[in-house]
Amino acid sequence: MAVDQLWRPFDRKHIASPYAMYKRLREEDPVHLSQTGEWIITRYEDTRNILRSPDFLVGNRFEWLKKGIGYFKYKDMDFSSIENAMKGFILFLNPPHHTRIRKFIHQVWNSRDVEEIVRSNLDQLLSKSSNPFDLVNHLGKPLPAMTIGKILGLPPEDYAYLKEQGSIMIKALDLYISFKDILHINEAAKNFILYFEKVVKEKESNPDEGIVSKLVQLNKQEGVLSDDELISTCILLFIAGEETSIGLMSTGLYNLLANPGVMSQLRNDQSKIPAAIEELLRYDSPVQIVGRITGKDTVISNKQIKTGDTLTICLGSANRDPEIFKSPDEFLIDRAENKHIAFGGGAHYCMGDWLARIQTQLMIETLLNRFTKIELIDTTPDWNNNLAIRTLTKLPVKIE
Repeated sequence: MAVDQLWRPFDRKHIASPYAMYKRLREEDPVHLSQTGEWIITRYEDTRNILRSPDFLVGNRFEWLKKGIGYFKYKDMDFSSIENAMKGFILFLNPPHHTRIRKFIHQVWNSRDVEEIVRSNLDQLLSKSSNPFDLVNHLGKPLPAMTIGKILGLPPEDYAYLKEQGSIMIKALDLYISFKDILHINEAAKNFILYFEKVVKEKESNPDEGIVSKLVQLNKQEGVLSDDELISTCILLFIAGEETSIGLMSTGLYNLLANPGVMSQLRNDQSKIPAAIEELLRYDSPVQIVGRITGKDTVISNKQIKTGDTLTICLGSANRDPEIFKSPDEFLIDRAENKHIAFGGGAHYCMGDWLARIQTQLMIETLLNRFTKIELIDTTPDWNNNLAIRTLTKLPVKIE
């Protein structure tokens, strides 16, 4: 079989920057049938229409993982922990099941005032700053875990353990993973289930103001979720509240520091920070790829797509489409009409978007106010080997 020359997501240069690959796909074959059998969608209009249409379904991620398990010929091993951990992951559910759980979560998951929590966490983390300072490992990664842990009502001493499990579990969202990855995901799923079983039991007898406690109490009244779904929903809220924020913060800080002129603008006028965050989301989207399954025969850009076909939706490519964004490969904080789709669209629009935005804004403000100089030490970043969530492994800087 000939090597697919257009879709080569494992090439290290494409892991570091997939945008040249996306550009070629948009120009040569925007609805591309890959060598592995899925359709690769790269244009903005196609992407937006698919995300908004009920004719394109999210897939059962565990069913997809089971195909990988079968491929590796380990069908007899018990991977039920992954399935149980993901029962309530609404990003893998379709209506009406998706609607039922999402509506239930919305009753307790809202944009409550989290500024005090975030500021306190920032002070705690930056009080330990040294020179050089790793903005990813000492700030970008722990901050979201500390924040979502506090919002959920979890003990602060548990955030590091949960962050570790979350960084493993998020690999389940990637498109292509190894058997070793599946083993690690299963172990993290077991750990998450055991942890939240204890937490839920504790909240039943000792309720508090955290979201887990509110979910437990509301479910007692309404009985919407099964026991497994309740545990799974807690796992989802921790991961969703953490990983999207880590992606935005790590890539965002790197792109700001790689553009000193932009950092200077923000230092002189912090009211531009929200617009800068929207441009960061468009320019280097933390969630690069999502998947869909075709619910009925259809045509996309003159290509016949059959019922059951798998689509790989490239959000990162759509946000660089020159048909929509002028000078798409330039980072412009004053960009007008920035209609990016970094958080997806339609029924599965990311529930944690507000939390990612507010944490990133407060982090940038705090760094600018606390330090007169922040300078990259290594201008060649090291990216995590994950196609779906784009994050850095480290970001060392000199600070003054």
